[in-house]
Amino acid sequence: MKHEVSWDAEHGCVRFTVHGPLVVDEARAMTEELERILEGKPRRHLLVDHRGSPGALPVETRRFFQTDAPQLDKLAFFGMSNLNRIAARIAVSITGQAGHTNFFKTEADALAWLAKPET
Repeated sequence: MKHEVSWDAEHGCVRFTVHGPLVVDEARAMTEELERILEGKPRRHLLVDHRGSPGALPVETRRFFQTDAPQLDKLAFFGMSNLNRIAARIAVSITGQAGHTNFFKTEADALAWLAKPET
């Protein structure tokens, strides 16, 4: 998989770095790796670095996430264009994760939001 999934011990979250289009097979592999990394962790936080993405998700990948999205406590995206951010907000609302998902211009802002205690 050309994309990167890793545990960020300093910030207590999984980092997913997008490198190019995210096709459905890669989305499946990312989800499996995410679940493996988060097993036994007290928080299920995901930070998505979208700077390397060429744009919106392919239709098949969106369908996959609509039915098989991992359940997370918090999901933070950064590095998206305004147009992609709007499309992503719609997709996230369909998966039922809008209440704990946010979009940021910078990585620092995304990490600060993930670090805030949940209310």
